[in-house]
Parts: sequence; C-alpha cells; structure tokens
Amino acid sequence: MPDFHFANCALTIKKAMDDVPYDGFKIHPFAQKWNLKDERTAGLAEEIFDYTEKNKKRIVIHTGVDDFCSPKLFEKYTASHKDVLVQLAHCRPLRQTVYMLDHYENVFCDSSMTNRETIAETENNGLKNRVLYGSDFPITHWREYKPDYDPTEKELSDFFILCITSPGYPAIRQVNRD
Repeated sequence: MPDFHFANCALTIKKAMDDVPYDGFKIHPFAQKWNLKDERTAGLAEEIFDYTEKNKKRIVIHTGVDDFCSPKLFEKYTASHKDVLVQLAHCRPLRQTVYMLDHYENVFCDSSMTNRETIAETENNGLKNRVLYGSDFPITHWREYKPDYDPTEKELSDFFILCITSPGYPAIRQVNRD
C-alpha cells in the first residue's frame, strides 16, 4: 500500500518480502489508493514490478469497471516487465481484460467473482489457456447477495472436471508452480 510504504521510510520492498515471504503481490488500486500520476507512487509500482521480475513472483491486480481499477491501469509496467506474471482478478471489464490478454503473453485472468458468461466470452476469444480457475478468497455469504444464482455441488464438480481436462490445464498448473 503506497501510503503505508511512504509512512514507513525504513520499509523497503526487499525487507518486507524477506520478513514475510509472500509468493507475490496483490494490488487493489482503489482500496490501496494507487495514484500512478503521483511520481512517488509510480516509482513504487516500478520498484514492485522490478522486484517481482527479478524474484520470479506474481502480481495479482484487482480489476473493476471503474477507471481506477481498469485492467489497463498498470499496462506500462506490464509491457516493460515481460517476465512478470500479471494476474487480472475478476476479468472486469471484459473488453479491457481481453485487450491485455491479447497484447501481453505474461497476463492471465482469473475466475474469481466472475460469472460463467464472462469466462465463456474469454474462451470464445481463444484465450481459454489464459484463465486461472479459482478464487482469491472464499465468499461464504454468496447466497445472501445472489439468492437466485446458487451453483450446485454438481455444477461446481462439472466445472472442475472441465477445467482439469481442458487443453489449457497443463499451462495453468505450470503458472501456479512458478
């Protein structure tokens, strides 16, 4: 989080990752207040992408329909750090997600909080092997918010079987191993 980072001058990216060895970074542009027009924040983004590239980590970026959560927000860094695996969480908005997948081989999207139609559209664009199936956190209260859409155990089992038998599945395992 940029504000936390700047308030703790002794905290470097390397020190933070040495102290708590995460497998990568999750950037939530809105919640963490990523203003890339600010020179210091843009420098921090560059530092994170550099560190991630050198240490073979992953960056998960929250995406959404608002401009401040656009999949294209970190495009400059994604383009200049081709060895960084960038995971666009939630595939929102779909057109921008597909654009990033089409233009950058190091970009993947995930199915977290994404409906079947969005995943199907991604697959229809020939990008099936670039979808990571899973979630960044379980949503145990789903029925309270979506009572009309409740996937059954069979539907989830069928979806899982489809995923592991799809031609893109070995690529997904490889991405998760790295």
